[in-house]
Amino acid sequence: LYPSFVETVIAIRPMYLMRLAGGSLYLVGQLLMVYNLWKTVAGKKLVETSVTVTVPVETEAPGSWKDLVFGRPVGLALLVVVSLVLTVILGAKLW
Repeated sequence: LYPSFVETVIAIRPMYLMRLAGGSLYLVGQLLMVYNLWKTVAGKKLVETSVTVTVPVETEAPGSWKDLVFGRPVGLALLVVVSLVLTVILGAKLW
């Protein structure tokens, strides 16, 4: 009844096959993940341990607010933002 529809379906059949192959690989990956997780959880026994943690004593006071506001990371971030803004403005003027 609709020859153009049939021709279209026949023409896009390879794309559907590639989609099927990709989806199959995705599904196999998910099944492998579930199997790996199951074997990891099922094969382990609970182990009793103790850990000793030493906390270093801080001798210096933290920096002032000026060090935080005008520090190197803030300056570098500001430089990047200004560079991007200038690039957009100059790029818009050139076009």
